[in-house]
Amino acid sequence: MRLVELTGQSGTVKIAFPGEITAAFRTNLMGEQIARLEAEPVKSPVYGPLSWQQVTLSMRGNEIATLYLDLAQGRKTTRDLGSFRSVWADIPLDYQRGVTLLPMHQAPVLARQQSPACPG
Repeated sequence: MRLVELTGQSGTVKIAFPGEITAAFRTNLMGEQIARLEAEPVKSPVYGPLSWQQVTLSMRGNEIATLYLDLAQGRKTTRDLGSFRSVWADIPLDYQRGVTLLPMHQAPVLARQQSPACPG
């Protein structure tokens, strides 16, 4: 995350995030760690089930600060998309077996034939 101080005044910046901040570092513009930032609990600004945490840092006037944050809520999670196939696909599994791929200029014709939601 990059922060830019535009008013020319030094000050303290507090940034809060939902969930746990598992690691926070101030880095240089290349992403190399300069200093570790400590996360502390903070009162949630909105109603919800998540607890919030914040990091605090000092900035000089007109400074660009770069932060590395490892947010537990933002981590990649694996998902079994096959279990939710009915949400993202409208072509039945039986139809997919043994189907040959059509050239791109013929694909819209197939989509209109298969999906009643698409007016012809």
